[in-house]
Amino acid sequence: MAIYLSREKVTVYVGSFGERKDTMHLKLGLLECYLKKNMAWDRGLCVPESKNFTLNGQIWFIALGPVVTVLCVIVFGICAYSAMIPNWIRVFAGLMCFITLIDALRYLIPSKRPILMADDGISYNNGQLLRNLLQQKRLGLKFKEVEIATNQKDPENAYLLANRGLAAFKIGQIAAGLDDLERAKRIDPEESYVYRNLGIALLDQGDPTQANENFIKAQALNPQTHLLDSLLEKAKAA
Repeated sequence: MAIYLSREKVTVYVGSFGERKDTMHLKLGLLECYLKKNMAWDRGLCVPESKNFTLNGQIWFIALGPVVTVLCVIVFGICAYSAMIPNWIRVFAGLMCFITLIDALRYLIPSKRPILMADDGISYNNGQLLRNLLQQKRLGLKFKEVEIATNQKDPENAYLLANRGLAAFKIGQIAAGLDDLERAKRIDPEESYVYRNLGIALLDQGDPTQANENFIKAQALNPQTHLLDSLLEKAKAA
């Protein structure tokens, strides 16, 4: 899928999360593989050279791994229960069905437990990556709605600007999001949602102290601000 989407080189690591030491190296066209020699292939990684995938392309790319595993579970399951296949093959198929099922669940069920890569980077299992990408897609649609509402209703409305800023921040447009939040603060320094949303952005950036100060400011302006109590607790616990 990565090669189809990008038409560029893709590197697959079988048995590791990016290690090249003690591996067998294979290359076929745009596909390059590194297979661990110890045959302990309970993990793997696919790294496309291209960094220009669309959001939908990233979703397809991440989803295909678990999809293939699920298809293997189905195929092995059919073989295990087929009366037309010799018993020893059925036993083997049943064992493989169980192993691939466990593997599918391990990578499909979202987990926030980080995976340490060979280059000391951090990633997550396929389920969590898919959850993050789908959330990003939903936020992107929400951002478009908020942007249209802001431009059509009142581009100088601090509340609308604060929400547009937070939506932009959440989909990765950090600078634009923070600009909107600061602009909203200048327009109406008494709007509690400006400080609430700025606090959320700061909390996401790993600054709970500044986030807490903004949440307290929002509380002073309007104690009924949505989700403020839980945000204060989250900032204090961080």
